[in-house]
Amino acid sequence: MDADELDWPNLVDMVLSWSLEDAMDEDVFKNKLKRIPSIFNNIEGYLGSYASPLLEELRAEMLSSLESISTLSFVKVSWIEQKKYSEAYDIAFEADSQNTESRNKLESNRRSVGDIIILSDVKPENISDIAQNGRPYCIAFITDGGDEDDDSPPAMYVIKASGQIDAADEISQDGKRRPLFAAHLLNIVTYIRIWRCLDYTTLRRNQNLIQEMVHYPRVCMLVCSE
Repeated sequence: MDADELDWPNLVDMVLSWSLEDAMDEDVFKNKLKRIPSIFNNIEGYLGSYASPLLEELRAEMLSSLESISTLSFVKVSWIEQKKYSEAYDIAFEADSQNTESRNKLESNRRSVGDIIILSDVKPENISDIAQNGRPYCIAFITDGGDEDDDSPPAMYVIKASGQIDAADEISQDGKRRPLFAAHLLNIVTYIRIWRCLDYTTLRRNQNLIQEMVHYPRVCMLVCSE
């Protein structure tokens, strides 16, 4: 969970690198959360001061979902396959009649690009069922898929995962079929947009935006002269 890198890190890659223990650790960013000053020496310092608070807000929202994991709508994965020459996976979800009895449940079962989901071979009653019992799980990010214009729940997606994913309904060593379930944790599209705005290398290309963000003529002159 380190945002201090030479190149501005990809937010999705950072989130997928977190373990459940990281997401549940309320002190993981404790040493990086500092009072944001009213005056900055440079633009990079101004933008960087918001990185850790944003990561902590995202982590806290993810934790909130994990703590209520027993109430999440888990759907069975009917098919999953890794794309050729890629780390991404094609994935399909089964339509669950128990989760589509009402319009509200239909909407809760609908997934979108930008969603962070958790994949597991069980429908856990508590996050400890996964985190502490050593059960296999995977955190994934939906990069593509779903038909927003269709009345039925979109079921085909492309995901980027935190690790290797076994095939759905894989036969385990004891000869039993092991199902694979998925549940939505949160959508991070807004976080991604904000995170990109904190990238100094990208932002410096828009000098007008910089001048609107920081009313400090000396700093703007330094940036414009580079």
